[in-house]
Amino acid sequence: MELKRFVERYVMTDPEWRRAYEEADATREAARALARARREAGLSQAALAKKVGTGQAVISRIENGTMSPTLDMVSRLARGLSLRPVIAFESAGPAHRARAARRSPRTAGRNRASSAARSVVKTP
Repeated sequence: MELKRFVERYVMTDPEWRRAYEEADATREAARALARARREAGLSQAALAKKVGTGQAVISRIENGTMSPTLDMVSRLARGLSLRPVIAFESAGPAHRARAARRSPRTAGRNRASSAARSVVKTP
């Protein structure tokens, strides 16, 4: 059974597991954003670790989601990648999605860069 089906069938149908899975979602998104930014910068985990004063294993654990970085570490990683961290809190409920769908063209572009999926973005 592939992972996506397993998650849908067993994890998302159990309220306790679903809650834990959703809470870990931000960690997974941040991990993917860091790995993507590091690759785009052309850096190895070891090279990034050296730039921010930590070990390669720490970068690996952050990228694979087994370690959640502190805000200080997020800032150091961003500086090491010549980026700036952006942290935003957004509603994830159905009411928020309905509002987003109804946004006027004038406000449609707002908060695009602050999406929770983009925990680190390039500076202008």
